[in-house]
Amino acid sequence: MPDLIVSSDIDTLLSSASSSAARTNLGLGAADTVEFGSMSGVIGLADSTGVVLAANSLSLVGAKLVLSDFVKEGGKTLSFYSNAAVEVRATGTAVENGTALEAAYVLAKTLTPNDAALSSTNRARLVIGDGRYDLSGDLAIDAEFVDIIGPSKFSMRDKTITSAAALMQIGGGNLSVSANDVFVSGVAMATGSSINIVGTKPLQVFENCLSAGGDGFGGGIGGVAAGSFTQCASSSGGFGGNGGTASGKFTDCVAFGGRAFGGNDGIASGVFIRCSASQGDYSFGGGGVCSGTFTECSVPATSTGDFGTYNAAFGTGITSGVFIRCAGGVAAFGADGGTFSGQLLWSTIGNTTPPLITGAGKIRMCLDSAYTELNAG
Repeated sequence: MPDLIVSSDIDTLLSSASSSAARTNLGLGAADTVEFGSMSGVIGLADSTGVVLAANSLSLVGAKLVLSDFVKEGGKTLSFYSNAAVEVRATGTAVENGTALEAAYVLAKTLTPNDAALSSTNRARLVIGDGRYDLSGDLAIDAEFVDIIGPSKFSMRDKTITSAAALMQIGGGNLSVSANDVFVSGVAMATGSSINIVGTKPLQVFENCLSAGGDGFGGGIGGVAAGSFTQCASSSGGFGGNGGTASGKFTDCVAFGGRAFGGNDGIASGVFIRCSASQGDYSFGGGGVCSGTFTECSVPATSTGDFGTYNAAFGTGITSGVFIRCAGGVAAFGADGGTFSGQLLWSTIGNTTPPLITGAGKIRMCLDSAYTELNAG
């Protein structure tokens, strides 16, 4: 922008026939022009269907970027991207938005933040705006160091969270996350759609995410939830449940169903802090192996088969973990034929029959359903 001189430019402004003429006379450029002192990097635009309208590596010094050059017919809101981030917005139908999301992720994988290759310290982002996005099928999240950021925030103290409570929803398919070093935050799936984990990926980090289909977050036989999960929610079988393995760290997470957290003949060997299964029944290693560390975790008092409890259908039920201020159901902590060799401290059970202690197992300062204090081992 040129320097303005009051003595001459006020006269020029007053003598101009229009605002457009004044801008021209003063050397300010057209009304749809943005002027930059200097800028370098990748600049691009995509329309609401994900079609890239411009993508150029530019070095701009004193250059003018005319926004009208990129506005598609109809004047739809566009999704800008830099060399470090792509933003997609829900400006069309749910299906159109889903197509745009798929295209935006493909684009995000090509980014080179700071004009350097992607790495653990040089990351790209796909930013998803509010709205509904219906995918054409499962979307593979397979790129290392490309993070997915959505707008949803949850309070896991609210045990009735559903997809309807989310600011954005992804439906029509699942997110299939095979990348290891990836951060996913604020992403909510629509009812029936899940966030699935492919393989054992200990570097994955999920925060404020909702998986609303069965066996999300590493659930199902052979599934593994090895990463970090904070303020996340899943339907039944989630978090390495339904025969999977929950070996990661889980903080303030909720399963809206049973057989979760390494349950139903699975393995719960991770760290669990203030987690709960709202329907209980064979959660937290129920019918399998419960060897992790559990702090203030809970299932309903009426649920059964939790925290490593024996299940005749599977023939296991090994409870060797550490449980601090946890709440079990009517058959929990290795009861009903299982074994308990762990430490149960300041916790409650839902009946009057305590677990059978084996080996070095200990129960201290616990209560049964009749408020009788339990100490054993």
